[in-house]
Amino acid sequence: MFDLLMRVQAKYLIDAIGESPEIVWDFDNACQFVDLRVFGRSLKIFHPVDDVARRGCPGKRADMVLSTSRRHLEGVPSGAITALVGHGLSEPFAECARAVVGDPAAAGPRGRYDRPVIGYVGNLDLHGIDWDVILQIARQLPHVTIWLIGPGERGDVDGARRAVHDAANVRFLGRKDANEILSLANEINLWLMAYDGYRDPNGATNPHKLLEYLATGKPIVSNRTEAHCDTGLIAMPPDLSNETIPELVSATLAELDFCDSDDMRRRRAAYALTFGYEHHLAQIDLMMDSVVAETRKGWMAKSRDVTVSGNF
Repeated sequence: MFDLLMRVQAKYLIDAIGESPEIVWDFDNACQFVDLRVFGRSLKIFHPVDDVARRGCPGKRADMVLSTSRRHLEGVPSGAITALVGHGLSEPFAECARAVVGDPAAAGPRGRYDRPVIGYVGNLDLHGIDWDVILQIARQLPHVTIWLIGPGERGDVDGARRAVHDAANVRFLGRKDANEILSLANEINLWLMAYDGYRDPNGATNPHKLLEYLATGKPIVSNRTEAHCDTGLIAMPPDLSNETIPELVSATLAELDFCDSDDMRRRRAAYALTFGYEHHLAQIDLMMDSVVAETRKGWMAKSRDVTVSGNF
């Protein structure tokens, strides 16, 4: 019944616009429209940013399905072009990355390794955060200061999160905008990402924060992720188990002369710059042209599968 009513809703939208849209670009993860053909003879693009394949609408009968994760493209029916398009790097972080590539000293001073600072940025209320690992790091490395940056500081919780909240070497800095985070980045020696890949709704396959971490040039320790795992720029466990993350943090801090060297700072920042929005849009534009050309030849009436792979 809901899907039937949404077909009517689509007609209302078309009437409000005054004509059928030439392009429908759908970012809706709630599956409001399970079949984009209700919008008529438009170029239909589905762009899920969460794992919606298991919610019953893996493809929405779109001509193109774009996503930041291979996991989100699983189950997309044949007949649509599918493409892996990485997150885009916002301009404040791109500006930081360009500065680091030009002069690694722009990432901040070195030599504070007797009392290193670990930084974590994100929504602290997210379900998938591995608080046990963060607590383990805080307890095993009492000489380290951990900055947790983002909304969601709570003192009314129990278990590991409460223990992290009460730890003497952990500071909750609250919500910060991009420029404030970049100002803090100069004082951070190592970035941390600690999601539980088994509990995170999206399997922690490609969190946006990793790209922003990379833009600063600083060393990173992260849970295992699909994206960036083969770059040699991020220390990760070999699988979804986070048991070795505290060891990776300790080992990275012990090798900061190498991990935070000019060369490594430049490599991380330069890699982050390959994810610029202009480059992404140019590649998506090429794919859209390809779909339009194939549609004109009647290709979409047939069942064929063309997969475009790689991070654009």
